[in-house]
Amino acid sequence: MSHDRVLGNAERKRRGLTADGSCLICSGHEETTDHIFRSCIKAKRVWNDIGVNMNTNSDGEVKNWIYKNVSQKIHSNIDSDWGITFATACWWIWRWRNARTFSGEELEDKRKISWIKEAVREINTAFRRQRMVGNIPNSADCSLRWKMSQDCEWTLNVDGSCKTFIDKAGIGGVLWNSRGEWKGGFTAKAREKSATSVEVMVISAGIQWAWEQGVRELEIQTDAGEAVKWIADNNSLRGPTHHIIDNIKKWQTKYRRIKIKSIFREQNFAADHMASIGAFQHADWIEHEVPPPGMEDIITRDKIGIIRIHRVTSPEETS
Repeated sequence: MSHDRVLGNAERKRRGLTADGSCLICSGHEETTDHIFRSCIKAKRVWNDIGVNMNTNSDGEVKNWIYKNVSQKIHSNIDSDWGITFATACWWIWRWRNARTFSGEELEDKRKISWIKEAVREINTAFRRQRMVGNIPNSADCSLRWKMSQDCEWTLNVDGSCKTFIDKAGIGGVLWNSRGEWKGGFTAKAREKSATSVEVMVISAGIQWAWEQGVRELEIQTDAGEAVKWIADNNSLRGPTHHIIDNIKKWQTKYRRIKIKSIFREQNFAADHMASIGAFQHADWIEHEVPPPGMEDIITRDKIGIIRIHRVTSPEETS
């Protein structure tokens, strides 16, 4: 980005990949790196909603502009380190541009600020956890990757997402075949705002949806370990979502082979992203024949087995 080599239409034209280097939104303007992130109408709306006046914050070359924003604290409507907010906003401006350009899809302008706020909050939370874990003795890094089912023909990753900061919740799922290929997915809004309820709800929704797709052998993977324990429990006491769990158990009897497996969050990125999409969508339920914008990298990484790091803490030894 700072080297002015972001692959917008101007750069694509320079490389001979297109004959038209103009912005699809701003008629008569070349889609340079500077234009994508600063002067495009779409970018300006994002910055103005964040609380940065681009008329006073857009002087100089793009490299200097990036350095100024990453290294200085500037007032905005988001209570966070400005460098994190700035980098997050740039990332999503680029992702939204790509979704608009290549698939004709884009989050509504009025919803983008909420999306960025939530992303910044999650980043800050991750940084705080990392600092806390770094100070814990007997902790170690564990290498994890997503793995398809070894026992069932189909794998369904599911997740729920509660955006408490903006009072939204969603669920999502991704169905994979035995070769680890995307075969469909779903996203939905969740009326429940309790994390546990949402995690159980998505398992219930997923097991029914997969059956409707013709699946008869299924491994459901979720990072909601507590929900998996409740479903496996034969007792009647299964927490506040017992009626949903009873429904799940009824659906389990329909399948030729069914397994519900607890995995780590680092192995569930695809479903996690789908759940975030569900939290922000207008429709109650959407089925996806093809991956929605922003999913391509995650799917590729999962399929080829990219390792993600999870830090675990072992109990202290006692003599």
